[in-house]
Amino acid sequence: MAIATSPKSSVLKATNTSTGATSTPPTSHTSPKRNNNNNKDGQQVLRKIYRCDSEIKRMKEQDEKQLRIERLKQVRQMAMDIAKNKTKQYAQAKEKENQSNLKVIKKAWEERKEEEIDQLQTELDYARKKAGEANRNALQFNKEFHLQQQKKHEQNKANALIAQQRFDKCVSIVKQRQVENQKKKDNLFERIEKSKNMEYPEIEPVHNGYEKLFAVPSRDLNDVVAGWNPTKKREDQGIYETTFNHQMVLEPTSPEKQTAIKVNQHVVKHFDKQAGVDVNNEQAELTLEEKKRTALQRAFSEKRFARKAAEKVRNEKFNEIIVEELERVSKIDRQLKVESIQNPSRNTLADNQYKKKKQMELERKFEELFRNRVHFADKPEEKSSYF
Repeated sequence: MAIATSPKSSVLKATNTSTGATSTPPTSHTSPKRNNNNNKDGQQVLRKIYRCDSEIKRMKEQDEKQLRIERLKQVRQMAMDIAKNKTKQYAQAKEKENQSNLKVIKKAWEERKEEEIDQLQTELDYARKKAGEANRNALQFNKEFHLQQQKKHEQNKANALIAQQRFDKCVSIVKQRQVENQKKKDNLFERIEKSKNMEYPEIEPVHNGYEKLFAVPSRDLNDVVAGWNPTKKREDQGIYETTFNHQMVLEPTSPEKQTAIKVNQHVVKHFDKQAGVDVNNEQAELTLEEKKRTALQRAFSEKRFARKAAEKVRNEKFNEIIVEELERVSKIDRQLKVESIQNPSRNTLADNQYKKKKQMELERKFEELFRNRVHFADKPEEKSSYF
């Protein structure tokens, strides 16, 4: 800067005290200019600038401020360089510490690596051993499973064959009964045709009240009346068309086929030597319980069926009895009307009393039938005398 900082240098070298003008060297505040009139030799002439004290003071303060800014920049740059050097030193120290720690870790790992490898090898051998055992167990299970499935398949085939045989037997029985019923119908039709020209038509014989009530022959009466055990009644008579849970009668074996030892079938489960013996008799007990449960279910279902069948037969027979009695009463009424017309001298009052008496008896008979045979259908808690 051309302006000095000391107060004594406010007036520079070229000072004219009389006029108060200052001549300054070429600074930022002076601008050289050619004077064509006075500068004929081509030399540069300095331009005179007149400044007041306040302007000189302001310019001095501005230069001081610029100096302070430059000094502050230098100090800030120096601080940045110091911080950078400190950071670099810290990074170098940290890297050195990390390298030393890494050496310690590598040394410790080298010491322990052999032990880890031995332990891993032991675990690998154990895992391979377990995998081999699992593979062998899986193969054995697969083999046993296939054998079991094959046995089940064979058993299912045998069961299907038995079921087909039973079905064929039932179909043959049904067809046979259809033929018998058709024969009965044809026979009845022939008898009706024959009886048309007879003086006294043939009447169906009625042996007792049970046949009239149940509309079944007396040889099958136990199947309807004894509803608590119809299976036993049928098996006692040797009728096996509708049940298959009776005891099979085996033919006596020939002397050549007789076994040398009697085997207890409730202890020995089967004769398969590989399967072993049921020592605790568990399977035999389970099989026996299952057979009992199945027999009970079948007996209950047959009991329900017998009750429903007997009730249906009773209802049908009851309706037939009602129709027959009504027809008989209407026939008597018609006959009495014809007689009263033919013979007007009959006592009509006594006749009406007789008819009223018969009507009361008929109503009492119907009430008894209804109470004893039909009324329990509406109230299941009342037990019938036949079950």
